[in-house]
Amino acid sequence: MMLPRELMARVDAAIDAISPILAGEDPGTQGTILAGLVAMWIAGFQGKRDMPTSDLRAALLREHRNVVQELIRLYDQLREQRDRQTALH
Repeated sequence: MMLPRELMARVDAAIDAISPILAGEDPGTQGTILAGLVAMWIAGFQGKRDMPTSDLRAALLREHRNVVQELIRLYDQLREQRDRQTALH
């Protein structure tokens, strides 16, 4: 899965806005804050007759996990590229 360039620009802008809030917090607190945001997002979805709320939310969590895993791969690649460039200079 590749995220469109426009979406990645929005992701980067949101990260830039949120990073100062998370800066200096321990990893557990950072994770809890991020989990709270995801929980608020997921809680906003209600199922319909053809898909109960629990099934819809489970599907959203699965898709969210897939996007997070893709972003981790992307950020790892970017870090590795920066490290290689730094080693060359």
